[in-house]
Amino acid sequence: LPRGCAVDDDESVIEATVTHTAGGIVTSWVTVATTIDSDGSESLSIATSDGMAQWNQLGLLEFAKAVVTGMQE
Repeated sequence: LPRGCAVDDDESVIEATVTHTAGGIVTSWVTVATTIDSDGSESLSIATSDGMAQWNQLGLLEFAKAVVTGMQE
């Protein structure tokens, strides 16, 4: 997903990711977002594809972290 790409829901994130990667079939996904509720409290929100095991979630997040770290070097 291109940096700074604004999306409204999980489906938009997946669609934008597939478009950015020249197509393909999405087999699993993880989204992470910071949210602020009405009283100003900040929290982390994580959504995943149905039935995704925690170790697979962690693997995708660690890989994404490595990609982002590599981009910043």
